[in-house]
Amino acid sequence: MRKFCMIMALSMVLVFGLAWQASAFTVTYLGTDTHYAITSVSGDNVKEDYNATKLIPYPSHDGYAVVELDSTGAPIYFQKRMEFDEKDLKNNFTITWDITNTTPYTWSDYHFILENEGQTITKGSSNNFKGVSITDPTLITFFYDPPGGKLIAPGQTLNVEFTLDTSNMVILPGNTTVDIEFTQIATAVPIPAALPLFGTGLLGLLGLGWRKART
Repeated sequence: MRKFCMIMALSMVLVFGLAWQASAFTVTYLGTDTHYAITSVSGDNVKEDYNATKLIPYPSHDGYAVVELDSTGAPIYFQKRMEFDEKDLKNNFTITWDITNTTPYTWSDYHFILENEGQTITKGSSNNFKGVSITDPTLITFFYDPPGGKLIAPGQTLNVEFTLDTSNMVILPGNTTVDIEFTQIATAVPIPAALPLFGTGLLGLLGLGWRKART
């Protein structure tokens, strides 16, 4: 019985040891709004659902961002924290995101805002980043423009890959990890407000013509 227990204990240590090494970072959603969700983190892959329903003006070529609003009408963004362990910072990290569009809008690009002291971004060959802006060592913004201007329709998944250059990351005194805060913002071209009215009017005219034809 003692031998069996020792074997089980060693097995559990091995399992947890492998699981701990499987991912070089942890991801924590910082908000409470259920329209945004991190569904899984496995290795270097993060899967998410983006289910916001409101449009607000946003500085992009579309002019609008898809977000949620709080009770005062202020925008709620999809924000999260990624934590990297000190021992892993000697290597760069390639991170892949699978973000499912569960909004009612078609996306044309996807914006990132990264905040952390001493951080830099390097673009990999599979990336399609544009508008990279490093206003100071703590704030980096860019957006992902799908190749060929591909649009991401509701129900489809956006696949993004980028590399974090950790060589310049700063570990604050007393800390053993580096935290990076991510804000992700999908942008979309809104349906003109008059379009539903136009469609209703067109259906009304067709119905009137059909009734006249019958008489």
